[in-house]
Amino acid sequence: MGLTTKSYTSTEPLSDAIHTYGLVWTADRIYTYIDVDDLAHRVLDVETPEQDFYTKGNLTGFNPWASGAKNAPFDQEFYLYFNVAVGGTYAWPDTCANKPWLNASTQVAYDFWSKQTTWYPTWASTTTQSALKVDSVKVWQFSA
Repeated sequence: MGLTTKSYTSTEPLSDAIHTYGLVWTADRIYTYIDVDDLAHRVLDVETPEQDFYTKGNLTGFNPWASGAKNAPFDQEFYLYFNVAVGGTYAWPDTCANKPWLNASTQVAYDFWSKQTTWYPTWASTTTQSALKVDSVKVWQFSA
């Protein structure tokens, strides 16, 4: 896992109710929360003023953010992007939920697609039960 990642485990299925997911991004920190913006519900909380993200990530070589603020690259505008991602070899162990590919594979996309008879029926494509549902997206700008 990276230095600025965090896992969240709910005590009940998150698909059983509507939830509010939040991201607060200031010059001093970036944090995420679920349902309520208080310390008990914060998932990821990264303070930025002590060291820049390049140093925090133990990166070496050319620093593309050297001329930015300490919270670079988060010192500029970004776009919000929502998706339901499938695949990857980063965080999920090979034994997780009958995953149809191995992290060490050199052809993960092919492995995933060739096993579609095992996963496609679970997608309930004729209903809305396996869809990313977003009721609304709201963005506020803090006053300086």
